[in-house]
Amino acid sequence: MRLIKEKTSIDLSVLTADVAAIYEPLAENQDITIQSEISSNLPVIQGDRARLMQCLQNLMNNAIRHTPAGGNVRISLHKQADSLLLCVSDTGTGIAAEHLPYVFERFYRADVARAR
Repeated sequence: MRLIKEKTSIDLSVLTADVAAIYEPLAENQDITIQSEISSNLPVIQGDRARLMQCLQNLMNNAIRHTPAGGNVRISLHKQADSLLLCVSDTGTGIAAEHLPYVFERFYRADVARAR
């Protein structure tokens, strides 16, 4: 199966704010606070909006899933040198050091109970 990419101009600050807004009600229902830190006047990038949205939603889903009630999920976007730095962090349990080398492998799951 070939993935078709549609490259367009994207305002990543708008995309990031949109994703934060989408997840706000879900987080609120679980007593989790979403904190957004998005710099202003960031450059427009070229990319596949749908794929970037999918990636960011996956990160937010995981952050909320692994953050206990009363915790925080932080989404930030800043310019760093000639790049944009987009981060999703949380106050959840984290990933054990032995699993870190594999987290970007397709279908890898640190929690064997979640294996398909």
